[in-house]
Amino acid sequence: MLQPDAYAAEALFQGPPFQCMRAWSLSPEGASTVLDAAPTSVPVGLLHPALLDASLHGIPADTSVFSPDLAPELAPLPYRVPSLRVYGPPPTSGDVRCEIRFQGTGEGHRFPSFLIQLVHEGRVWLAWTITMIGLPKGTIGMAPGPARRAFLRDRRFVPGVRLFMGQPVSPDSCTGVLREGFQRQRVAAALHLALLDAHAPLFATSAPAWRQQRWLGDGIPL
Repeated sequence: MLQPDAYAAEALFQGPPFQCMRAWSLSPEGASTVLDAAPTSVPVGLLHPALLDASLHGIPADTSVFSPDLAPELAPLPYRVPSLRVYGPPPTSGDVRCEIRFQGTGEGHRFPSFLIQLVHEGRVWLAWTITMIGLPKGTIGMAPGPARRAFLRDRRFVPGVRLFMGQPVSPDSCTGVLREGFQRQRVAAALHLALLDAHAPLFATSAPAWRQQRWLGDGIPL
């Protein structure tokens, strides 16, 4: 199925030097893209890094399209390159056809792997296998592209999108701050926890330390 322009739709955030994908089709078996081989401000070198990076742009942020075992709330990020073969000098003009084929979900369904071939003028220029790792997206990663850009780049308030101590707001992250943070941070963590669960009482950060330690060790009392 033909996909819209991922850069214009703000589904991808690569800067202009890496925006080489011109067409993108997606299916349960993988993806097919067309890449522009023209050099950008990124030096071409031996592997044409801009083109190599763009060869991954056809892998969607929601990899459950390839398998229901892959969780949509996990973002696929490059983890390991088991193999890479180059069959000639990098192309520097014209279109490059990029064929991406899904190879499996990997251990614990968190390590999807893909076979990728870059074809220029009817010949395979480069073939590589890459293993991704699924990392939690949090509220920022699950938000639509325009909302993420507004929050991260424009520093505007976006309902439902927030960070606390550099992490997405969650019960686990807030509890971690209650255990290890400074007092001002702990007060904020207690407020975040109360906002996450309207029925939960506010954690008493002013209570004696031994009592707070017992609460955190035994579970925050309800």
